[in-house]
Amino acid sequence: MDEIQQLEFKITQVEARLYTWKRKVRILEIDSNIDERETDKMLDEISELKKRIEKLKKK
Repeated sequence: MDEIQQLEFKITQVEARLYTWKRKVRILEIDSNIDERETDKMLDEISELKKRIEKLKKK
C-alpha cells in the first residue's frame, strides 16, 4: 500500500472512531465539554491527515 492509501485508511479509522465516540456520548450522556474536546481532537487528526495527502499529491 502506498503512503496516500495508508493515510486514507487511517482517515477511515479515525472517522469510525468518531462515529463510535458519538454513539457513546449519546448512550452514556457524556459531558458536553469532554465530548467537544475529544471530537475536536479527532477532527484535527483527520484534517492533518488530509493535509499530508494533499502534500503528497503535489509531489
